[in-house]
Amino acid sequence: MKVIQQHKIEPVSEVIKKLYIPFGFQECKFGIDAEKHINDKVRYFGFFDNTEYEQKFRSYRCSWLVAYSCPNAGKEELFILSDYNALLFLLDDLCDTSEIGLDYTKLSHRFDYLVQLLIDRTTLSRDAQDPIAEYLCEIWGRIREYQPEIEWQERFIDRTKEYFDSCVWEARNRQLRTIPSREEYIRNRHFSGAVYPLLDLGDITEKINIPIEIKNHPILREMTDITSMHIALCNDLFSYGKEILQEEVHHNLVLHTVQQDQVTVEDAVNQVIERVNGMVERFLDLKKELPVFGSNIDQDVSKFVDLLQSWIRGHIDWVGEKSQRYIITNGAN
Repeated sequence: MKVIQQHKIEPVSEVIKKLYIPFGFQECKFGIDAEKHINDKVRYFGFFDNTEYEQKFRSYRCSWLVAYSCPNAGKEELFILSDYNALLFLLDDLCDTSEIGLDYTKLSHRFDYLVQLLIDRTTLSRDAQDPIAEYLCEIWGRIREYQPEIEWQERFIDRTKEYFDSCVWEARNRQLRTIPSREEYIRNRHFSGAVYPLLDLGDITEKINIPIEIKNHPILREMTDITSMHIALCNDLFSYGKEILQEEVHHNLVLHTVQQDQVTVEDAVNQVIERVNGMVERFLDLKKELPVFGSNIDQDVSKFVDLLQSWIRGHIDWVGEKSQRYIITNGAN
């Protein structure tokens, strides 16, 4: 850890300059409305009993992540996606900074309870005094109004559970001081970014209706996986400075590379940048190889590919233009 701390942390703005992002900037016109909506929701559900913590959460400006990534969303559809995304940020902070995040068995039980609420289509009142569960159930009810098909709902629950399981895996590693292999880390990283359920909600925001067998076509499946991993590994590039301070060095590919390969932080950063830029090149090659599925399906496939591109670009724009989530505040170089 001390060796890592001796290396200079590259500013996020400089990392962004090195990323290959060939997709154009886009922005949903309801971004400001979504930000106000999230701030009102956080206050309504009473997530914070401390003004400092609430201001910290507001500084993430998480609604802009989806506003940049889903530029065609209507207002209510964007609100649904913003709510689910905000819940993910709240849960991420729960795993990283709260007492329950230090005990993987308690965290597992907590997530099992939340998944069961989704399965049972539970409605909770404000009397439950469980803001996370109440917020989840409220969002889930609105999602189901847009997507009443049971098969779609079951897939979404599975995607959410994959994210929960990945959080428990990381918590277990922290608690037992287990250092995962690079292969294990990458395998789990596909899910720990929670990108898959967010992409599923793109069916709502972009009004996409693609049969599951088409979404699982090898080319489209790989493009989806690339999008998820690109966002996750760029997050590693943006957050490694903060994670050095938090001594969270085994769940970040930059710091994992430093520890396992005995290279400098600068070399590790450049290796990860090279990796994610190669992923974008692979994405573009795959896009050229997409087959013709049929006129009606091709239109929705095109919208889905546009959505993937918007997420790759929108995540970068959110970090570079809006969010303070990755800013280091107590002098870490």
